[in-house]
Amino acid sequence: MAPNPKAPRSALAIYAHPDDAELACGGTLATWAAEGTTVHIVVVCRGDKGSSVPVDPDQLSTVREAESRKAALLLGAHEWQCLGHNDGELSESDLLRRELVRLVRTLRPEVVLTADPTSVFLGPGYFNHRDHRVVGWSVLDAVSPGSSNPNYFPDLGAAHQVQRVLLSASLEPDFWVDVSSGVDAKVLAVLAHETQLVGGSELGVDASLVGEMIRSRASVEAKGTSLQLAEKFRQLRLVQDE
Repeated sequence: MAPNPKAPRSALAIYAHPDDAELACGGTLATWAAEGTTVHIVVVCRGDKGSSVPVDPDQLSTVREAESRKAALLLGAHEWQCLGHNDGELSESDLLRRELVRLVRTLRPEVVLTADPTSVFLGPGYFNHRDHRVVGWSVLDAVSPGSSNPNYFPDLGAAHQVQRVLLSASLEPDFWVDVSSGVDAKVLAVLAHETQLVGGSELGVDASLVGEMIRSRASVEAKGTSLQLAEKFRQLRLVQDE
């Protein structure tokens, strides 16, 4: 159960909505980026329904893209991109899997981070968003065998074997990353998502409380380890002799 502090050469975070990566693994991405990891962030949906009040979806999507690009810079990411799907309209389709296989084979990451699709009931009053589950399953299918086997999607480039997958929001965590040096960047990145603070649909809290909320969560996730602040994941080791 000991944390593994080793930073990978490259990491690809694939999440459903703008701000999902920041909330799920922003401290990890910031920590790794500062240690030399090439970090890519991919958002599958454009965030067009990310409000608790009626909005123009195109206008909201445009604002959220700008927020996300700013957040990615604050985390030290090399690149941010959005696949442009509408919120709430995802399915585990061949189209989505092809998009993700193309990404993995193009970017060739050592580590892929995404949401644990098996986490459904996360508390007495919350169950996981369908988009999160669809993206999680689709990423797993795209990583293996989709990207690693050259007989799958031969038109999408040379096969690539991802070494590890880290699943966030997992009910079965077994891997912890020390984020004490990256938590400040995570706070700033989350604050960049102004549409999701008071009046929005994701955090719904005052900006002054974001830092306290994130540090408190990191402290809770570090429990049971020697760390003070951590983000926890379920680790899938696809290459055993790394």
